[in-house]
Amino acid sequence: MQSAELAFAQSIAATRKRQAELEVEIIDVKLRNLNADIEDTREQERLLEGEAASLGEVAESYLKIARTYADLLMRLIFLGVRALDVYTLSSNSNQLRYDSGYVSPDLEANVFWTLTRVRERHHATEVIDLMGALQESTTALGGQLAYAAQYINYRSLPGWQEDIIFRIEDSPDIIQQFKDTMQYRFSISLEEDEPSNAFESKLEAVTIGLIGARSPVNNIACNIEHSGEWSTRRSQNGEIVKITGSPKRSSLEQASITLEQFDARLGADIDRVLDNFWGRGPSTDWILYLDPERMERDQVDLSGLTEIRIAIHYRAIFRPT
Repeated sequence: MQSAELAFAQSIAATRKRQAELEVEIIDVKLRNLNADIEDTREQERLLEGEAASLGEVAESYLKIARTYADLLMRLIFLGVRALDVYTLSSNSNQLRYDSGYVSPDLEANVFWTLTRVRERHHATEVIDLMGALQESTTALGGQLAYAAQYINYRSLPGWQEDIIFRIEDSPDIIQQFKDTMQYRFSISLEEDEPSNAFESKLEAVTIGLIGARSPVNNIACNIEHSGEWSTRRSQNGEIVKITGSPKRSSLEQASITLEQFDARLGADIDRVLDNFWGRGPSTDWILYLDPERMERDQVDLSGLTEIRIAIHYRAIFRPT
C-alpha cells in the first residue's frame, strides 16, 4: 500500500515538473515573440524614419524646382509687364504680386522641423498642406500671364496708322563735319515734327541715305542711336509725357547712296529696327554714325557726299482733327 502511494506521488511530481517545464517553454516562446515584436516595432520605426526622410527630400526637391520656375516666370512676367507699361503708357507693374509661386518660409520651416521628429505621426499631412499652399500660390502666376491680352487689345485699337518723319540735311558745314567726324546729331521734336493729332507714337523703322557717297557694294553700313528719352501724347487726354530709358543702338546694313535707292527703300520695308527700338517714340535726340573699320573694309568714300536723308517710320493713334 505504501509502495503504491509512493509511486502515485512520484507520478504527480513528475507531472508537475513536466507542467512547470511546459510553462517555462511557453514563457520562453512568449519572450521570444515579445522580442520579435519589439524588433519589428523598431524596424517599423526605422522605416517610418526613412519614409519621413524620403518624404522630406521629395518635398524639398519639389520646392527647389518650384522656386526655380517661379523665379524664371516672375522675371519674365515683370519684364513683359514693364514692356507693356512702356508701350501702352500704363502702370501695371505697380499691381504685380511678387509672392506668387512661393510659400511662407515659416510654414516651410515648420514642416521640415516636424519631419525630424520620430514620434511625430502627422508628417504626411504637414507635407500635403505645404504642397497645397505651394499649388495655390503657383496658380496665381497664371493670372498674371493674362497681361499679354492687354498688349494685343492695345495693338488692335482703332486709329493706328503709319507715317514718316523726314530729316534732310544739306548744309555744307554740317556735311563737312560729318565727313570729318563720321557722326551726325539731330533731334525730332514732338511739337514741331509730329502731327498734333498723333498720339502714343511708336517707332517702326529707319531709312537712311548718304547721297553722293560711294562704295563698291552700292550701299553703306551705318549705325543709329536713340537717346532713350522721348516725348509723346497720351491718347486718353492729350497729356504730353516724357519717358526715360537707356540709349539704344541699331545697325543698318543698307544706307542708300543715291536718291533712287533711298526712295525705293522707303516702301520696301527693309530697314526695320523694331527689335532695338521697340515701344520707343520718334521724338528724341538721335546720332547717326559710321564705323571707321567697316568703312575701310567696304572702301566707303564720303568725298562726294552732298546730302544726308533720314526717314523715321512710326505708327500712332491718329484722331480726327
